[in-house]
Amino acid sequence: MPSMHIVDASPNPYTSVTRELTQAFAQEAEALDPALSVTRRDLGTNPPPHLDIGTIGAFFTPPDQLTPDQVQMSALSMDLIGEFLGADLVVFGVPMHNFGMPSGFKAYVDHVVRPGLTFQLTETGPRGLVEDKRLIVVTARGGYYVSDEMRALDNQESYIRAIFGFIGIDDILFVNCEGCDIDPEARQAAITSSKTRLSEVAQQLAA
Repeated sequence: MPSMHIVDASPNPYTSVTRELTQAFAQEAEALDPALSVTRRDLGTNPPPHLDIGTIGAFFTPPDQLTPDQVQMSALSMDLIGEFLGADLVVFGVPMHNFGMPSGFKAYVDHVVRPGLTFQLTETGPRGLVEDKRLIVVTARGGYYVSDEMRALDNQESYIRAIFGFIGIDDILFVNCEGCDIDPEARQAAITSSKTRLSEVAQQLAA
C-alpha cells in the first residue's frame, strides 16, 4: 500500500468521531509501513464550493477550448481528481447528516465525478474510468441502522456505493460507527469497536 489519501468531511474539527477514526487508522498504517505516503484533504473546514453554471460550463468545455476564467473555475476540481486518482487507497471520513452526508462531501463528489475524467459516456452506456482503486468509508451515525426500518432511511451508504461504483470502484469497505448519540458509554463502545476493525484492516493491508 504505497499511497493513501484521507478525505475528512466532518465540519467539526474538535470532537468528530470520523476524524478520530481516520486519524487512528492513518497512524497505525504509517507505523506498519513507514514507506507509506499519506495525503489529506479537509472538506469540513475547507469545503469545495457547490457547482454553479460557470463551473458546469467549464466542465463540459473541451480542454483546448477553455478560457482563462474557465481554467480557473475548474482548477479545484482538477486538484481533487488528481489527489483521488493518485492514491492507491482512498479513505473517506463521512458523518451521517439527516440520513445522508454533509453538503461539503456532496460538493466534493460533484467535483470528482466528471465525464471524460472519471467516467465515459458511450453508445452502450456509461463506463467507469477509475481502476485498481480501494476505498474505505468511515461513517459515524447517531443511532443504529440494523433494522429494516432504519436501513431504509440510510441514504449514505447506498449513495456512496452507487456513485463510486459508477466511476469503476467496486472495492469499497464501510466501517460504520453507530450509536454515537445514544449515551457516552454507547459512543465510546462504538468508537472502540470501529478502531479495532480499522486496526484489522491496516494489518491486512500491510501484510
